[in-house]
Amino acid sequence: MSAREQQEEIWNKLVAAHAQNTESSKSKTKRQDDWPSYNDVLQDVRKTDYNEILTCPADIHPISEGRDKTICPQGAVCCAKLELFSFPNNIKGKPYSGLLGPGSTAEHCIIRLSSALQPMNSNDNKNNKLAKMFLGKRLASAKLFPAVAIKLFRGNRIESGNILFLGCKVGQEEEDFFAHCLCTQITSSMPATLKPILKLFKKYSATPLLLGNSNLCAFDMDGEMSNDFNFPFCLTLRPRVENGARFLDEVLDIPAGTHLYDLFASPDPLSVADGRKLQRIGRIVTTSEMIPSIPSDGLFFRHQKKDEDFQFKPHWKSELQTKVTLRTGRKGTVASVAGWKLFEHQIADGGYIDFEEASEGSS
Repeated sequence: MSAREQQEEIWNKLVAAHAQNTESSKSKTKRQDDWPSYNDVLQDVRKTDYNEILTCPADIHPISEGRDKTICPQGAVCCAKLELFSFPNNIKGKPYSGLLGPGSTAEHCIIRLSSALQPMNSNDNKNNKLAKMFLGKRLASAKLFPAVAIKLFRGNRIESGNILFLGCKVGQEEEDFFAHCLCTQITSSMPATLKPILKLFKKYSATPLLLGNSNLCAFDMDGEMSNDFNFPFCLTLRPRVENGARFLDEVLDIPAGTHLYDLFASPDPLSVADGRKLQRIGRIVTTSEMIPSIPSDGLFFRHQKKDEDFQFKPHWKSELQTKVTLRTGRKGTVASVAGWKLFEHQIADGGYIDFEEASEGSS
């Protein structure tokens, strides 16, 4: 199947799942609009075998299998495209390959916007008490836990490319889904309430807070293997939705043709501390309306371990422990500072390399 045919097939299944859920509401049977309790989430995290999440190439699981999501259960989903800017002639470095190839457009994508956990409701005292008990005071006071997953389809029977982005580990105070940047890497500093969960994840990866990007760059949209294979250390999304949008109702009102995000890349660990090396490489635009994505719709995004990236670039693993000093004076290792907050500040400072502007200036 071509990338377009795969996207159409998955999209039609998601539309059907949404229609079935709407019909269930009319007949007063159980809908899937409720959020799992915090106790259910923690129990599921403890018992789940994450090997499948890290290795399964499937794009969707049959609804009959009953694999309801407990993390990121409710969301909004739509079709989208990823437009990559040309690689500027006056920029040092090596272009990325595969689905991040400069000057290309991955036309056939699906993007899902969700909250990792249920947004807090100031009027729900019982649920808030449970949240504080299981998550700690700081996490329980968060209004939202934004997460974005993007699936880029490829032809030639090659599995889709998947990218996952997260924001602050303890959530954000704003109700606006687009209030902050999101990143494929989470800083290594960890609140005490999350350390037991991190310990569980370390059974599967030595660096569970970092997600891999190498698979994304191994094959292009036609399923052709990359000749000059290269991939970035991490990726960051900058929101571009004017006036923002509250989760979930306002997010569902976003129309086709909306410039959702700009995509930024950090080429390697040693570039992280220098905002002048951050690269704006593309943008994400919606190509359909948004529809609700419910826990049981079966949509699946593979999580790539960073260990797979280290197989191609083993020096990156030691470079994570390199001590750096940021422009603000903060000191730490690459692993402790690299995340959404650092890149959000660097983008706001405006010193990054803009592939779009640099290409236009050199043409």
